[in-house]
Amino acid sequence: MKNRYCNSIAIFCLLASGYIALVVFPNLREYRIEKGYDAYVNGDYKTALKYCIPAAKRGHVESMDIVGECYRNGYEVEQSYSEAGKGYRKSADQGDSFAQCNLGLCYEKGNGVSQSYSEAVKWYRK
Repeated sequence: MKNRYCNSIAIFCLLASGYIALVVFPNLREYRIEKGYDAYVNGDYKTALKYCIPAAKRGHVESMDIVGECYRNGYEVEQSYSEAGKGYRKSADQGDSFAQCNLGLCYEKGNGVSQSYSEAVKWYRK
């Protein structure tokens, strides 16, 4: 009986600690994103992608920008203007000015999209 009681307490404590972590540290995801951003700034692109790709898939705008930059420049991934453009487009559609400018640059130069000066101007103006 004592062993069963101890197991119940242990399970309760484990579940409670997970709940407390969510309540007390609601920015845990944000912390991981910060680690990705810091890694990108410091040139550790492998770590940046480790944290930013999952965040970008969840719709985090700044992470999409970092992933786009890595694809555009070939940092730890095979260079792909089309992948960079996709990332910029998703972020730009959410109103991110950095991505809007980069998407404009993609249209101006025809990198990953069909070259279109009018589209470039549209995204630059946003």
